[in-house]
Amino acid sequence: MILYFADRSLSILGRASTSNESNLIIKTDKKSEDVETGLSTYDCTIGYISKERLTVEKWLTPGNYILIGNDKGVEHKLNGVSASVFEIIDAETDPVNSEITIYAEDVGMSLLNTLANGWNNTASLTLQDYLIHFMENTGYGIIFHTNNSKTKILSWDSTSTLIERLQEIVKEFSCEMSFSFTINGLRLTKRYLNVYDKRGVDTKKQLKVGKEIDNVIVKRSISNLATAIDVTGKNADGEEITLYNYQIPVGEDEDGDFIIQEGVLKSNKAYSKWSRTIGSDRHVYKSWTCEDVTPTQHDLYLKAKEDLKKVREPEVNYEVSIVDFPNDIQVGDRTNIIDDKGEIYISGKINYVQ
Repeated sequence: MILYFADRSLSILGRASTSNESNLIIKTDKKSEDVETGLSTYDCTIGYISKERLTVEKWLTPGNYILIGNDKGVEHKLNGVSASVFEIIDAETDPVNSEITIYAEDVGMSLLNTLANGWNNTASLTLQDYLIHFMENTGYGIIFHTNNSKTKILSWDSTSTLIERLQEIVKEFSCEMSFSFTINGLRLTKRYLNVYDKRGVDTKKQLKVGKEIDNVIVKRSISNLATAIDVTGKNADGEEITLYNYQIPVGEDEDGDFIIQEGVLKSNKAYSKWSRTIGSDRHVYKSWTCEDVTPTQHDLYLKAKEDLKKVREPEVNYEVSIVDFPNDIQVGDRTNIIDDKGEIYISGKINYVQ
């Protein structure tokens, strides 16, 4: 593996390698990526020869950049395609051990320091409309890997950082985002916000405990469990819609699982399994607001049913410690996790890597 160090104009200053033949050796490194935020960070410790300390400190000055690469060159190549670019935020020199430890952030994090003002919007707009509005004059282009055509009425009465605003908008439309950068001749020429329906692909690969996986921690919770939800939504004009006086069409719930009483959607199956042991009304209730535009009560009912199906069983989350992470699996990809002893056989999406 090779790291390239660059100044503020992205002119290459030097490099470090995992090879013992290098004057600058990468002793430890950790790259963290998060699907939810679309951002990543990078930490590493570089060992140097004592006489080169001042030169290396100059290369690793906070504000300079790191380009992550391998023996064949910078990651993803360099000519007109995306590369991993990080800005050095902190640098700490340990002269006794001849080491410099740095912490760097995805260049996309520069948007954290840009403010997005409030916007008293009253129109029902698309995802593209909102992103173009807030990304104007940032120096970033937008690449849409989605045909999402939903419309929503979103408005803000306060100021936030631009990255927080973008994350909020993308989440409202059930999408995900990341940042990428185009490098030409070892110079950063373009910056992009990428928007996806979902990041990653289904790799079909199997990762097993005792081989690629060191441990699988299983977390179970009923903190968000509900057997009934009181639901509200909005139509395209922003008017509130509920399920009061709505009746489920005949034949649409043939097994009699779902019923609506006083505007509340209830699951008979969930009630038979999870009803409270005391009280006259033993349903477990939850209030839920549908963020999507629902033109009719029927549309709202279908959305509410989807949500109730998700919350009527306990949440189960798995934290997987991968010791041999395959190079061809990326954050956002789906893979198969196998733990024979725990009888765990799941297909999961990699949302965070550290």
